[in-house]
Amino acid sequence: MLFKDLMHRLLYQGYERLLASEIEEGLIPAHIAVIMDGNRRFAEKLGLDKTLGHCHGADICENVIDWCWEIGVKQLTLYAFSTENFRRSEPERKSIFNLIASKLDEICADEAHP
Repeated sequence: MLFKDLMHRLLYQGYERLLASEIEEGLIPAHIAVIMDGNRRFAEKLGLDKTLGHCHGADICENVIDWCWEIGVKQLTLYAFSTENFRRSEPERKSIFNLIASKLDEICADEAHP
């Protein structure tokens, strides 16, 4: 394992423990906003099609929704498409919009998300 990866993992674990301790103390934020960024770069770095990166991000997004629901966050804002994204190719924009619509339909149909 690379030193950089080890440091990232250790820092992230520490951050998770800090957040868990705040939740245990009852410090639940009323609103959380998430900017979904880097999914395309993530896929490209792994040599994968950028669509797979967007799909992975959408799956993680669903996890975030579940986590927020479980701890009692009242409002969640997800920024999934920026104005800069409109500069991307038509096929990529269409793919992202279709993914957003599909994931929203899936989440709305899931009874676990009242």
